[in-house]
Amino acid sequence: MSTLLDIFGDDLGGGYNISCKLEKILNQSKLGPQVHELRFQALVGSFHGHAHHWICQLSNLTKGTFLVNNYWQALEILVGEDALWKTMEDQGIMGTKVFHEWLKEEHAYLSSLSKEPIQKMLEMEYYQKLVNRHAANEKLAKLKNCWQDVQEQAWAKLAARLAMDHYFKMEHACKEIEQLNIEIEQVATHMRDEESFLSAKEADMKDKNPAFAFQI
Repeated sequence: MSTLLDIFGDDLGGGYNISCKLEKILNQSKLGPQVHELRFQALVGSFHGHAHHWICQLSNLTKGTFLVNNYWQALEILVGEDALWKTMEDQGIMGTKVFHEWLKEEHAYLSSLSKEPIQKMLEMEYYQKLVNRHAANEKLAKLKNCWQDVQEQAWAKLAARLAMDHYFKMEHACKEIEQLNIEIEQVATHMRDEESFLSAKEADMKDKNPAFAFQI
């Protein structure tokens, strides 16, 4: 290991069939300070889990675990596509374009809340007092029109809101899968390149240092 660190230097990743044990051994050995200084990372092979156990696989292949978990989460969201279409049909929602329109309307409404004119705030306060005192119905109706009742908005209905949330989750899941497909290919390419790199180093050291070549 000392020779590997001297030859490859900083940020070396060592793939070994017992890397889960090797890292602990190195940290407790006289090489520990050098290992930390050079930022050595012990790694395991892609099929280490079958030979040993999956805890090591998950601990030492964190990138792969992250990709797999995200992929499964995205697929689980997309499974509900039929349920979304059924909800849209039941609610009379003709297409997904309306979800984007509702999102804009909701954003506009929430933005308006922070800058509501003082006059309307006073009117609303007065309206509430009239409600509490059971005032005349005609006065209540007149003042109620001065304040937008959010509950009457289509995007505020419970069923429609659930459908809108479901749609945007599915939209994001599709985008996530597109990105994951790119990253998975990158990981696979890295694994192939690593194999080629190690094979080349092994061939280079085979005559010079057979024992070291065997370790590679």
